[in-house]
Amino acid sequence: AVAGRADEAHAKFAEMRAAHIQPTIVTFASLVDAFAKAGRVSEAVGWLEDARNANIKPNDVCYNSAASACAKVGDVERAEGLLAAMQDDGLQPDIIMFTNL
Repeated sequence: AVAGRADEAHAKFAEMRAAHIQPTIVTFASLVDAFAKAGRVSEAVGWLEDARNANIKPNDVCYNSAASACAKVGDVERAEGLLAAMQDDGLQPDIIMFTNL
C-alpha cells in the first residue's frame, strides 16, 4: 500500500507538469517522503536532484526524509552524503538528521 502511494504521488506530479503547474519545495518534499516511506531509496534521493534541476533548493524535510530511507536499509554512507549535501546547501542539520545517522 505504501509503495502505491509513491506511485500515486509520482502520477500527481506528472499531472501537475502536464497542466503547466510549477512544483514547489512542498511538492518535492512530499515526493521524497512518499518514496522514502515506500523504501525506494534511490528514487527518494533522486527527487532531491530533480528539485535542484527545477531550481528549487531542497529543505531539511527533504534531506531528513531521504536520510530516514537510507537508515532503514542500512545505507549509512548515503545518509552521510546527504548530511554533507544538506550542509553544502547551507542548512543546519537537526536532531532528525542525526538520528538517521
